[in-house]
Amino acid sequence: MVGMVTTPVRARWTHEELDALPDDGMRHELLDGVLLVSPSPATRHQRAVTRVWQLLDAACPPGHEAFVAPFDWRPDATTSLEPDVLVVPREALTDANVTGTPTLVVEVLSPGTARIDRTAKMSRYADGGIGQYWLVDPGDDERAAIVEIYDLTDGLYRLQARAVGDEELAVAGLVAVTLRPADLVRPR
Repeated sequence: MVGMVTTPVRARWTHEELDALPDDGMRHELLDGVLLVSPSPATRHQRAVTRVWQLLDAACPPGHEAFVAPFDWRPDATTSLEPDVLVVPREALTDANVTGTPTLVVEVLSPGTARIDRTAKMSRYADGGIGQYWLVDPGDDERAAIVEIYDLTDGLYRLQARAVGDEELAVAGLVAVTLRPADLVRPR
């Protein structure tokens, strides 16, 4: 299977039905009651996820923690999303997942998930009041890595900063970091 698949087997999925699914190695998410299933990501994607998590974890202010998927944000009974990386205030955490509002979320794009990450998830994260949204395109052998930082303004995400390849990007906000997109995917 390649890419993300939406499977409306039921009219509206719930957390209970999601939690009852067998562990099949796929990522299962709910977006307003619609089941989203995506395959395991590739090496470049996972390298970017790990390096973004390391940056954010080191820069977290007191009272916040950085997490990496699979770790669910469950703002309501029919939504359970697993951002690749998220920074969460401790009071938003339960023993099992995140029910409060994360400070920021990061999605690392894959060919099969990019469209959903740029549209449906972006919209849902904005509706949830998440103050900052990062999109990381890990690129490939032909295209350089790209990082885009969106801040929530008047209920919509607005592009605040963008860097390509070896360009340096200083990210402002509660979790301030400086990075180069190429460093997120370059083998060590």
